[in-house]
Amino acid sequence: MKKEIIKKFSLKNSFHSIKYIKNRCKKINHISHKLSFIPFTDFKLNDYEIVSRQMIIKPDKIKRKKKLILLKNLALNLDKLKKFHITHGDINFKNIVFTKKRIFLIDWEPLLIKRVNKKLIFRSTFPYHSISDLKKKQITRKTDLIGFLFLCERLFSGKTNLFNFSNLKNDKWLEDYTMIKNNVFFKLNFRHIYKLVRFKYRSQNSN
Repeated sequence: MKKEIIKKFSLKNSFHSIKYIKNRCKKINHISHKLSFIPFTDFKLNDYEIVSRQMIIKPDKIKRKKKLILLKNLALNLDKLKKFHITHGDINFKNIVFTKKRIFLIDWEPLLIKRVNKKLIFRSTFPYHSISDLKKKQITRKTDLIGFLFLCERLFSGKTNLFNFSNLKNDKWLEDYTMIKNNVFFKLNFRHIYKLVRFKYRSQNSN
């Protein structure tokens, strides 16, 4: 019998409507059957809470070179999410599990934004989010793209905290990083980010 992790989420402080939350839960369950990089995830809702069940993935110890190959596969798979109109909302190293054959994106949660003491709390972990998303009180593909960029930076460099986070006052830094001006988010996909970061570190290593 496969092990599962069970979580409970109160609907009391939810920011989104029940209809939105039910639709998100339905999508997560659907893609967990369709896409192999997402562990099986199921939800049960009642009037006051959501109970999620997610299959636990046991990590394997693998070499960094293999991790980078699997990271490329993750980029290809993340680009598939666009057609399902869904975002993860918190792509970062702690939500990644490596096995010998696959990389998994775990911790798919039903609530991306909640209210606590009249303040909005976002699911995304600082600084792995789009500043414009936070200002617009939403979590979109922009946040997932930025989270994936930080993930690539960490795995290619082997280091954390490569950026001066105090300078990330808006999303303009991404234009400088990618050298893509005007509507950078509309021109980027996850494969593009993977290739940009790989090229950056290959160029540094060749010098």
